Amino acid sequence: ESLTRLVVSDLHPCDDIHYLAVLGRIEGPRSATQTARIAASLLMLDYKIESRGMNRDRHWPQRIGEIYTALAEKDSNLNTALVENPKFGMPGHIVFVSTAGFPVGRVAGRLETLSRSNPNFKWSTEWIDLLKHQSEEKADPLLRELSEQGAFRDTVIRILADRPTERDRSLFYQGLSSWNRTTVDASIQALSQLTPPAGLEEWSALLGAMERFGKEVETQETERKIAAYLTRVLGGDQEPSDSTDWVALLAGVDPEIASGWKERRSKTLGDWTKRLAQIEWDSGDPNAGHEVYERVGCADCHTGSRSLGPDLHGVTQRFGHEDLMTAILDPSRDVPTRYRALTIETKDGDFVQGLVVYKAVDSVILQNGPDSTLRVEGPDILSEYTSETSIMPTGLLETLTDQEVANLYAYLKTLQGEGSL
Repeated sequence: ESLTRLVVSDLHPCDDIHYLAVLGRIEGPRSATQTARIAASLLMLDYKIESRGMNRDRHWPQRIGEIYTALAEKDSNLNTALVENPKFGMPGHIVFVSTAGFPVGRVAGRLETLSRSNPNFKWSTEWIDLLKHQSEEKADPLLRELSEQGAFRDTVIRILADRPTERDRSLFYQGLSSWNRTTVDASIQALSQLTPPAGLEEWSALLGAMERFGKEVETQETERKIAAYLTRVLGGDQEPSDSTDWVALLAGVDPEIASGWKERRSKTLGDWTKRLAQIEWDSGDPNAGHEVYERVGCADCHTGSRSLGPDLHGVTQRFGHEDLMTAILDPSRDVPTRYRALTIETKDGDFVQGLVVYKAVDSVILQNGPDSTLRVEGPDILSEYTSETSIMPTGLLETLTDQEVANLYAYLKTLQGEGSL
C-alpha cells in the first residue's frame, strides 16, 4: 500500500522505477486501487523522463519490459488497468504491449478510437503492427489511410500482404521499391495471388526491384523470388539465371512497355534533382516544418539516445538543402557504420532486422523500433549479415508538396548544435 502511494506521487522517475521494481518482487494480492496506481505510474514514466530532458539508452525497452513482466505476473488485472487508463497511448507505451502475454487484440481495438479522440496520440510502426490482430473489416480502411504516410508504408504493406486484394495492388507494387527485404518478399507473395502486372508503372516496379536486389550476395533469396515471379508472368519455360535478360523477355511480350522502361530507368532521382533545384527554400516556415517532421516520422527515429538514426542537430550546417534531401530520398547511399543494421534469417524463413543491443552465442537482441526490441534465440538463427542498406524507409518525401519540403528544411535549420554522424 505504501509503495503504490509513493509511485503516484511527484517522484523522480528513477525513484519510480526503483519502487516499481520492488513491487515486482513482492508477492500477495493487489487491490483494484493499488493496480490502478501501478498502471498510472507506469504510464507516466515517459512523460516524467521527457519533461526533464532525460535520455534513455537502447536497453530501456528490455529493462522496463522486464519490470512490467514481473508486475503483471503478480497482478492479473494490470494489463486491463493499463489499457483502460485514459493516459494510455503515448509512443513509449508500446514497451508494455510488447511483453509476453499482453492482450494485443484488445489494444488493437482501441487504437482507432485513441487516434481520433486523443490529440496526443501518435501513430508509430509499432502501434500500426498491432492492427494485424484486428478484423480486416475494421483494420484495413485505417491501414490504407496510414499507408499515405511514407514512414508507415512498409509496415502497412506487410500486414495487407497476408490478405491481398486487387484494391491494394498499387501498394504492393510500391512495396517493391523498398530496401527492406521483408517488405519486398511480402509484396511479391501478395502479387503472386493477384492478376499479372499491367502497364509501365507496374512493370517498372518489378524490373527495378530485380535490378536492385540482384547486386548483393546477401539479397539473392529475394532476387530468386522476384525472378520466379517474372518467369511466371512472362511465360518463361526455363529456370532464370544471372544472365537472364528480363527486358528482352518483356520486349517479346510487350515491346512498348519494354521501351518505356529503358527510357525511365535513370530518371527517378534525376527528376527529384530538377524538382529540388526549383524549390524556394527561403519560403520555408519552421513551425509548419515541425509538423511535417513529426508527421513523416523523423522524430521517432532521430531523437534521443535510443534513436535508430543520427541526431539531426546541426545537420544543415554540414549539408546543403539539395544534398540533405537527396540523402533522405536515397538513405542507403551512405550509411554510417554505427547505424548499419544486422539482418537475421531464421530457420522458419523469416528475416528480422535491427540495431544490435545484445549479442551472444545463445541469443541476439535487436532494436527494431524507437521503443521496441526483439529477441532471436541462437538455435533459430540460420544466417546473419550486416546490411549495407539503410533501415530508414524510402519514400518519405513522396507525399510532400514543394512548400512542405521547404518547411521541413526550415525546421531542420532550427536544430542547432552538434549531432551524431
